[in-house]
Amino acid sequence: MEITLSPKERLFVFKATEYTSCLGYDVVFNYCRELVRRIKKFDLLKAGQTLTPVLESEIGTLAQYQQYKALLAIIGTRKTGTWFDFETPTKVRTILEHYRKDGGQLRIFYGNRKTGRCWMEENDVIGRIGRSTGIMQIPLLIEAGECGGPGILDSSIVRIIDADTREELYRHK
Repeated sequence: MEITLSPKERLFVFKATEYTSCLGYDVVFNYCRELVRRIKKFDLLKAGQTLTPVLESEIGTLAQYQQYKALLAIIGTRKTGTWFDFETPTKVRTILEHYRKDGGQLRIFYGNRKTGRCWMEENDVIGRIGRSTGIMQIPLLIEAGECGGPGILDSSIVRIIDADTREELYRHK
């Protein structure tokens, strides 16, 4: 597989014989930061193994992509809990995990994470919380009667309401 850089679009581009795929520079940077956090939290380093710092100055370099691949190799097939975006507020993480474990339906409002302004999204915003499979188990929003659903844009949540009680659980500043 050939890996090229697309600085204008800020993407790593992967070309194989049957497909082409992309992964954003900022996504790789944030995944690296989260992988390092989890490796430390779960004490996954072997004796003598060290972690290289994740540097903003290396965003968009093949060196940072290689660092990402090396960090994934350290995690291996271990389950390390629900995978949230690095910028997801702790309170949002806590609410989503609570509802994933204990049930109940949520109404999620997405918006600008800096200003808190809601996007007025109407689709895929009500349901129970589930989790995907694999190494990076992201939170899912599952509609009533369904067994799967779309991934939640957890770092872009600006408000959360309990769909049954209508209690507001979280609101962006």
